Amino acid sequence: MRRVTTAESSIVSQCGGAQARRVQKRIGWFSLLIVAGLLTGPAWADYLVFRINVGDTSGPPQVAGQPGVPGQPGIPGKPGFGIPGAGLGGIGAGAPGFPGVGGVGEGIPGQPNQPGTPQETPGAAEWFLAVLQGEIVARSPQGPYIFRYDGGQFTFQPGIGVANMAEIYPIPAPSLSREFDELAKKKNLAQKSPAELARWMLEHWTYRAGTGFDMLKSFEEQLAAWEKTGLEKLPEADRNIIRRLLETRQHLKEDLPEAGDLLNRLASLTGGRYVLTTRGHYAIIHLQQDQKQAEDTLERLERLYHGLYYWFAFRGTPLPQPPHRLVVWLAESVPAYQKLRQTLGETRPTTADGFYAAADKVLVISPQRADPAYVRLQGRLQDINALLLDVGNKLLGQLFGGQPLPQELQLTIEALARPNPQLKKFLPIIEQMATQDANAMATLSLARIVINSSPAIYEEGIVATITSEGSRQILDAVGVLPARVHLPESLSDGFISLLETPKSNGEFRAASFYSGLGNPHWVYLPVFNFFTQEERLKAGEVVFNEKTQREVKIPVKPVALREVLTGAGYRQAWQAQPEQRDLLLLKAQAESWALIYFLAQTRWQQLMLFYDELSRLPRDMTIRPDVVESIFALHFDLADPKQPDKLDESKCQRLQEEWLAFMRKQSLPMRLPAYVGGSQPGAGNAPGNPGLKPPQPGGGFPMP
Repeated sequence: MRRVTTAESSIVSQCGGAQARRVQKRIGWFSLLIVAGLLTGPAWADYLVFRINVGDTSGPPQVAGQPGVPGQPGIPGKPGFGIPGAGLGGIGAGAPGFPGVGGVGEGIPGQPNQPGTPQETPGAAEWFLAVLQGEIVARSPQGPYIFRYDGGQFTFQPGIGVANMAEIYPIPAPSLSREFDELAKKKNLAQKSPAELARWMLEHWTYRAGTGFDMLKSFEEQLAAWEKTGLEKLPEADRNIIRRLLETRQHLKEDLPEAGDLLNRLASLTGGRYVLTTRGHYAIIHLQQDQKQAEDTLERLERLYHGLYYWFAFRGTPLPQPPHRLVVWLAESVPAYQKLRQTLGETRPTTADGFYAAADKVLVISPQRADPAYVRLQGRLQDINALLLDVGNKLLGQLFGGQPLPQELQLTIEALARPNPQLKKFLPIIEQMATQDANAMATLSLARIVINSSPAIYEEGIVATITSEGSRQILDAVGVLPARVHLPESLSDGFISLLETPKSNGEFRAASFYSGLGNPHWVYLPVFNFFTQEERLKAGEVVFNEKTQREVKIPVKPVALREVLTGAGYRQAWQAQPEQRDLLLLKAQAESWALIYFLAQTRWQQLMLFYDELSRLPRDMTIRPDVVESIFALHFDLADPKQPDKLDESKCQRLQEEWLAFMRKQSLPMRLPAYVGGSQPGAGNAPGNPGLKPPQPGGGFPMP
């Protein structure tokens, strides 16, 4: 039996010199993190993965590595996260220096992974994880490196990290444009295998315009090229697929009627303060001052709408158009968002920052992330602000003879991100002095991680919301998943998870690298692998140290198709003790995704007929498990010959064995070191530099 650290403990949340010094002792020192695979060619879309400990940070001090170097100025980024009372918005400016990075490749650099070895951090760590996409540019093998991303760029020096507080991993990967050119031109898939190229494009769908590779634009340009060439010149096996995609492209150009009746019903809730913006297939309610964010949201929703319709057409099930424009409400603040949840009677927990209110047919979106991990990150920002203030007073106080510093020289996250002219002059001096003080340098490094990950944190939140709750809205509108038919949560959540791009999960080291439709799930696949690992099944339980430092036991037993089908795992989660609930719910969600993913990959038409019949069940009534089993048995040829409305146990067992064998073959295209889904990192990640002392694992779950 292994003990796994996943929890948090209380942290200092008030800014003050004495308290800051106490917290600074907990920050620790530096751990050596190695650069791996950075010296790559051009046209790479690299990732920097940030893990920030928002729980306990106690641990033995470690010092290694060299100090950072002055950063490069950036361009203001997308709306980011704020510090209570400080008003920190979008962050994109560079900052002096940057923490180093962890190696990626065959195990932890300098030391191979040991399968089955626990990855523990002293104390009760809880990790917030985000992925920043851009391009790593190497100046020399020794560094520094420039990381360019939408919103700016910054320079970082290899060899600096913050032990028990933060980790950063570079993951080199080819850009979408480079991969597309390789497939379409060099491999000539555009002519040899159009369906394979279309599948790849849908599996790498993007939800932003104007930056990077615009997959929607490229997809429709490729459709136009196939149409111009003539379908008769394409391989016969692919013609029907491309024909359906072309027909779908034409249908997507059709206008939808206005949602007049629905908007009139919602008008009483707006108080006359909101305006309405329409675009394509959507109408969004928002404040006038939020016009820019509303337009950005509409753009992302349109990309979801197009991608989802193309994906269904590709799989042979073209969707009908909704009866009218889909209605979205962009809340003015997180408290307003929470109030709307109560007003609209929404009780379903979501993993995104929005919800689809089925009774009112409206998708409500929070203007910023509202999940518990993000809230705890906000608390960590207050700690970092306290530490920065203390560091600035200490270092600059030496220059001012111990006199109080003027306000314009106070060092905070906001000041570090957007320094005023006076502070800008002193930053190189602060940087140089910090090289002589490990705690000071650790504090600056941690602050820069937070500053430069702001765009990634915003992006993860909005994309997760759009792809999960936005998909739920579309599928309800066209009758694939009628929200008012009370299906087992495993069936509704399982299907939505085929389409969503999840937020990263820090405890499982599950980074959500890019978006796509129908891919292996970035979070649920490693979670499913974790709970179906043979040693844990033999032990019958996993022991966690939860938030209160109490020992919490999670039962582990072989996954059963029948139980997943009827939502037994969800019922177990809701009935469990509060400290068990989140993990049991995550386990149930992962099992639901795994079952629906397997059926979608191997029995798509049967799966759609199954959901079609489920959608015809009475609305607003709880569906009994035996009814679900009966319909499942009918459409998947699992009925008992003697009792046609019952599942045949032997047939069900054979399907379950096929499912689990299928899942054992699934993998993700890229992973973090010590990824829980397997002992070896994925292909494409270059080996780490050998011969250097590896970093401490930094928390998370043990590998299977």
